[in-house]
Amino acid sequence: MPGKELTLDELMELVDDAWCRQCLLHIAASSPEITTTIVKCLKKRVHLIDRTVIADELYNDLNCLDVEELWAHSGRTREGYVDVYEKASEMFQEIVEPGIEEMKRLQEKSLYHEASEYCMGIMKGIANFSTGNSEFLDWIAGDPKDAIKETFITWKNGNKSRSREQAEVKSLYHALIE
Repeated sequence: MPGKELTLDELMELVDDAWCRQCLLHIAASSPEITTTIVKCLKKRVHLIDRTVIADELYNDLNCLDVEELWAHSGRTREGYVDVYEKASEMFQEIVEPGIEEMKRLQEKSLYHEASEYCMGIMKGIANFSTGNSEFLDWIAGDPKDAIKETFITWKNGNKSRSREQAEVKSLYHALIE
């Protein structure tokens, strides 16, 4: 008895991103019209980067940092002593770093507007977290401001955006740091 025919959605769930990318490239190569349609669709996705969404997602991720987990993985361990402040910093960076890497990736693709939006979202998300009431903040005293500075410097080093965007990012940075 033949198996059930899978729908496009079901097939998409079963394959990984790399395979989907390969299929899309194969289809795009079959026709200039299809290539144009795919490019338009992908450009819409790229321009959907919204600093508010990025800030909210980062804030929520940082707000999930748990002091109980921090304490469980610091102090005396089988491997020796793990400083609680160093572990807190490491946990904080593990949440922030993927956003900075995505911002750099956007800059490498010459998507400077999108990278600027990403930068502002990251900085705002960190700032919102640092003014919150998370118990975890007691263990990462300087890290939020340091992370905002690192994000800004990384953005600035790869930045080639228009001067209006540059001014907007710099203005937000100075407002958050001071």
